[in-house]
Amino acid sequence: MDILRKSPITMFIVACWIITFFVGYATSAETMERIFAFYPVFPNYITGIFTYNLASLNIIYLLLSSIMLIMFGSVLERTWGKKWYLIFLLAVSFGTLILFQMYSLVAYREIALLVSDGWFFTNAAIVAWCAMNPEQDVSLWMVLPIKAKWIILLSFAIQIFTHRPFIDGLFLTGGLITAYFFARAMRVVPYGHSGKRVERSKSPYTIKLENNVSERERKRRVKKLTKTFKIDDD
Repeated sequence: MDILRKSPITMFIVACWIITFFVGYATSAETMERIFAFYPVFPNYITGIFTYNLASLNIIYLLLSSIMLIMFGSVLERTWGKKWYLIFLLAVSFGTLILFQMYSLVAYREIALLVSDGWFFTNAAIVAWCAMNPEQDVSLWMVLPIKAKWIILLSFAIQIFTHRPFIDGLFLTGGLITAYFFARAMRVVPYGHSGKRVERSKSPYTIKLENNVSERERKRRVKKLTKTFKIDDD
């Protein structure tokens, strides 16, 4: 399939979620947590940093996370390329882990067990995509039209209020904050265009055209990009 060839990292993560769910179902969720979760016992203390986002132990999270990561994560992978997409996922993992563990040490005097059920990567991919396309119209639940920028707030709210106590969820937003600023720094022309970084200007979603290009080339670029971006043709 084309998506397997163009989005191998995304499909690898989804495959890990599926495998860990069925293995956990055949054995026990506790067994999978000991293997994959970030846990204050060696060797999980080291390996868990990289694996706590690769386990899914809940069927609902598995289905939702897999569908949404394929929808949004595969777009990011094709847009940024495999290297930057992998850096993005690692940054999200560390962003979530660092903020929450600092809070855990202060609030509970211990390092907390952490396993994502796939939701941290999925929510981060949604936030990143929406940060790159804030004015894009999105059909929420396939029915309600809404601007992508409001999906960012909704993703933060889901992350916060689906945890009890909600203060725990608040300190689990480190990955979403990381995803937002990472996407803002990686603003690029959408996949299918030039694939180059968008030059910063006064407007965060404006492309500056080089002054040394010919008028014909300038008009060609404007025509190509006008459907997606507002063009600063100064």
